[in-house]
Amino acid sequence: MFRQGHLEAARDCLEAARTMGLNSLSLSYNLGVVYYRLGRLPAAEQAFRQLLSSPHEALARYNLGLVALARDDHEQARSEFLAVMAARPPAALAQLARERLSELEGTRPVPARGYLSLGVGYDSNIAGLPDTAASRQAGGMTEAVFAGSVDLSPAWRLEGAGWSQFYPGHPQYNGQWLQSGLIRQASSETRQQAWGVVLSQSWFDRRAFESRYGLEGRWRWRRCALVWLDHCQGVADLARVEGGSLYEAYDGYWWRLRAGAESRRDAWRLSLGYEWEGNDRTELESGPERVSVSPWQHRLDLELGYRVSPDWTLGSRVDFRYSRYATTDRWLEDGTPVAERRVDRRRDLTLYAEYDINRSWRARGQWRFSDNRSRIDRYDFQRHVLALTLEVML
Repeated sequence: MFRQGHLEAARDCLEAARTMGLNSLSLSYNLGVVYYRLGRLPAAEQAFRQLLSSPHEALARYNLGLVALARDDHEQARSEFLAVMAARPPAALAQLARERLSELEGTRPVPARGYLSLGVGYDSNIAGLPDTAASRQAGGMTEAVFAGSVDLSPAWRLEGAGWSQFYPGHPQYNGQWLQSGLIRQASSETRQQAWGVVLSQSWFDRRAFESRYGLEGRWRWRRCALVWLDHCQGVADLARVEGGSLYEAYDGYWWRLRAGAESRRDAWRLSLGYEWEGNDRTELESGPERVSVSPWQHRLDLELGYRVSPDWTLGSRVDFRYSRYATTDRWLEDGTPVAERRVDRRRDLTLYAEYDINRSWRARGQWRFSDNRSRIDRYDFQRHVLALTLEVML
């Protein structure tokens, strides 16, 4: 059926064989080919990855390169074809990899790409400003996220991103954020890197909240020191921050270092991350009272996803954030001055399900629970957020 071009029938037969317990390398390979020719790229990638760490790894890498090409991800495709060559494959496969690499040398990447997400949801405890406790008001919400980039030349790229959240019943908590950057990019056989100037502006309740002007660097290694990790990445940021007319306390500096890694094995995907963030802000003072808005934060995150079928993925994510503020808070309690340095410990648990409608569209549902415990009681809160989103890659 496959050789005669009956791809849907071939897929049904191969999936039926897998359901009955047949789980061989040849079955995974043939499923990958069928999914690839049907345009179901996530399912094809999952099938080909099942051949990694087997005697057929070079063949799997070649097909993963074809999947990356179909996604217009030329850097990932180049990485896979180079991995084929490094494995010293049979002459015919090596020749195919050389031909693909030669084609990539003369092919410019897609000059523009984008992402858009539209969602609706429910928030049990709507948050106010980042340094205050949640508002303890509940309500529905809508959310939009977009990101995109345009290649100005092989070395330079213009990037943009934005986010908007709207609470119909509580418009005083609406927020928006926009960011743009001019990025220089470079790559080698083992590493991709990018650095440039980044500008951003955020609003809270239709008032300007923060303007940031800074530098950002990103690195991505195709192989990590630990062999079971597929790739590692790092990010470094430094920005000058100017608060809006009502938020001068946020004037100052912000910086961040982040390291992460990812591993894919068969239908499983694991990602790990650590982030250190620092702030040096003006602080909010009024008479004898003061509120620190300069947290020094350490964050750990772990995400585990499992593709239960070619179209469905289930996953969970756990985050832990430790925040210690630069100066002590001061306030009056029954007329008595009180001073305490704020220290927070926040835990987030996210459960999600994703459905790949086709190679461009995806539906996602998620539930997130947040629990913040602070040395200062008024910053304690718990929060549940339910959201359903529709995502598209442009």
